[in-house]
Amino acid sequence: MASSLLVLTTGRQFCERFTDRLPLAILPCPVDFPPLVYYQLWHERSHASASGRWLRERVRTVAAGVRENGGAETRRP
Repeated sequence: MASSLLVLTTGRQFCERFTDRLPLAILPCPVDFPPLVYYQLWHERSHASASGRWLRERVRTVAAGVRENGGAETRRP
């Protein structure tokens, strides 16, 4: 978006990663957006896969931690 007349509408956390490196400004949106909802989708062939189950559970655990922390990122050292 930098050096253009374009506007990007996305989550604040995503944009905050770039404001210190690029000439960007985060502005309040003039309209209210409903809360974002995320889904995990996978092909039925991988439904029973041990590695697929492991990955889905890890994503679910991390997402629950983000929700519990009020949207704050959780990083491991």
